Amino acid sequence: MNRSMTWWIRAFLISSALRGLGLGINGLLNYREISIPLQFTPLNAAFVAGLYLAGSIGLILTLFARERADARPFLIGTAVVTTLLLAVTGLRWAEFETTLSSKLIGWVGSYVFDPVAITLLLTTHGLGSPAQPGSHRLSPLFVAEAAVLGMLGWFMLALPEAAAAVWPWRIEPLMAQLYSCFFIAFAVIALLASQEQRPVLVRN
Repeated sequence: MNRSMTWWIRAFLISSALRGLGLGINGLLNYREISIPLQFTPLNAAFVAGLYLAGSIGLILTLFARERADARPFLIGTAVVTTLLLAVTGLRWAEFETTLSSKLIGWVGSYVFDPVAITLLLTTHGLGSPAQPGSHRLSPLFVAEAAVLGMLGWFMLALPEAAAAVWPWRIEPLMAQLYSCFFIAFAVIALLASQEQRPVLVRN
């Protein structure tokens, strides 16, 4: 069975990486123009930009993999973060800048499209389960990373007021939940990486 990377997967990875890079670079250079329909402080914009850039780097590295199974963790991680961001947006809609704008359309549109596209890619490319399930010498490190980021993420998502109160710099509860979406997604990626034996996947 052909398990090589397909152009469908690469096209999605490129699209997602470019959007993340654009938002991240924009947020670092001019926080007022960050492509999120919210008001940001310079520090919060820089932190969010860093989260987007971190995810984009992972997507770019995945582009160089030869087998489609190597894309599985970052595809699933991207589905997790976009689904959570869409859910937070819906639950806290009144706190966003909801006047019709390119920012709002891009924000909502991306996070409606991405989970659907990723679900189709996973199901049509046989990526529902690990290619070579098992563990490797770095599995404990990935599990520890998943535990730390996962606990932090779920705390900030479920108790945003408490998280905002103890965060090192001033953030609103909504911002705590936005951060949490990325922490949870990174935790999922680390957990998936811990359950694969394939060396290329682990290196990515």
